[in-house]
Amino acid sequence: MATKILSIEVGQQTTKICELDYQKKNPRIYNCITFDTPEGCIDDGYIKDKVGYATILREHLDAANIKNDKVVFTISSTKIANREAIIPFVKDNRIEEIVMANAGEYFPVNIDEYNISYSILEKSNTKEEKQIRLLVLAAPGNLIKTYFELADMMRLNIVAIDYVGNSTFQLLRNQISTGVNLVVQINDQNTIINLLDDSNLLIQRTLPYGTMNIAEAIISIPVFNVSRYKDAMEMLVNETVINPQFSEESYEAFDEMAATADMFSLRMAREQAKDEVTASLKTLISNINRVLDYFTTKYPNKKVGTIYITGECVEIKGLDLLFRNELGVEVKILSFLENVTFDKKLLSTVGNQSSFISCIGAPLLPIDFTPKEYDAKHGGSDSMHFPVMILAICVTGAIAMWISSYFVYTDKVREKNDIQAQIDEIKDIEQIYNQYQIAKSNVENMQEMHNQTYAKSQTFLVLLEEIEAKTPNISTAANFSVTNETVTLSISSDSKVTCAKYIEQMKTIEMIETVTVSSITETISEDGKKEVTYTVVCDLK
Repeated sequence: MATKILSIEVGQQTTKICELDYQKKNPRIYNCITFDTPEGCIDDGYIKDKVGYATILREHLDAANIKNDKVVFTISSTKIANREAIIPFVKDNRIEEIVMANAGEYFPVNIDEYNISYSILEKSNTKEEKQIRLLVLAAPGNLIKTYFELADMMRLNIVAIDYVGNSTFQLLRNQISTGVNLVVQINDQNTIINLLDDSNLLIQRTLPYGTMNIAEAIISIPVFNVSRYKDAMEMLVNETVINPQFSEESYEAFDEMAATADMFSLRMAREQAKDEVTASLKTLISNINRVLDYFTTKYPNKKVGTIYITGECVEIKGLDLLFRNELGVEVKILSFLENVTFDKKLLSTVGNQSSFISCIGAPLLPIDFTPKEYDAKHGGSDSMHFPVMILAICVTGAIAMWISSYFVYTDKVREKNDIQAQIDEIKDIEQIYNQYQIAKSNVENMQEMHNQTYAKSQTFLVLLEEIEAKTPNISTAANFSVTNETVTLSISSDSKVTCAKYIEQMKTIEMIETVTVSSITETISEDGKKEVTYTVVCDLK
């Protein structure tokens, strides 16, 4: 019988819990819980109010009569970085050693403050190619610590801590058709883009855009008269407030429109409001377009067949049609999960199965961010059996020592003779060792020389690519200059709102320490077109 386990996805707006089979390819779901995450408890994956959150979580577990104390957490946070890495083909037990040795090259941060883990994406062991493709991840240690503190408070045993991107991928690989497909999972805080070729992950990107951004657009428009995230999501599900394509017209802010409301009919006001809500999706769709362009460049002989939309957004009316028109690719909604069995009592309560996709995928093959010190402290997931295990080991050891004591002397003599014979066979190893020490010293000297001549501007190409990826399509850079300490850009945009969003995007680039705007000018041309020009100064880390 399969082991049951709790899988918990802690979101900014909602918390999802599943009780299901652990590490089973076709899992059975025995319980599902969804509840609103208390305001202020979660901030970008960090559990800020552990006592308050533990109280609410325990209340919901007790109400569902769930007694299971083994748990897998899956975390969604912009603080978790991921990189694709290619290493030589080696045995699985050597992969971790190679990843840790190169972690400093994968992530330009203080590795001592992060927990490093990885997932195997693809293995190639042919005459032409012998390599392993990995997805390497780095999670801040203080982020992971908050989950262990919560588990200690609730007396839960953490089996693993996973990343929501890996959780999604592990379930998706058995959900979609063969060929090349793009899966867009829109969560409350972020969007995870997975580009798969059959069951192989080619590209994965996490975008800081989710259903919260669409909901905030609705809340900001007075004509909708909505003030809560939950009410905004209900409107998106029950009414069509997203147009099938982006409008070419532009409207002034709705607070200005409200001042002259007598000039507009209610119908016209709502049509303009729909344009504003639809426009809020431009950032997401432009980033998906960039991923598709990158894919076409990297894999010119492959073509994306279908875009699948899944996650919190599948019930939003009109979203699939907007994607189809703006991206030019067939779009399907993924709301039903294959190879997953829901208990009969859940079928009437679980509508959108894909909203639990990360929760269900986490126990399949989790990336475990558990630090070694917690492994030692908790004794793994079976820590309750620790005293019995110690007693059994002691008894077995005593018996083994008593039986083997008679043979100790003869074994040692034979071992000594074997070692001496090996030493005689490799006497010339000393010369090889001396050559190795000389070579090692030369390498260290060259590395020191490289470190002395290193400049931040050497990473300019990587920085340029990141800045280009963050620049909205509706903004242009008129001037770009870079020094060893700063990057200065002169930007033209259509509004101050776009300016503000662009600055927020720049702040998410890891290589940039601070972002400031030294000047900003707003002009209106004779035909009434607004242009905002400003200078952005970025201090490099």
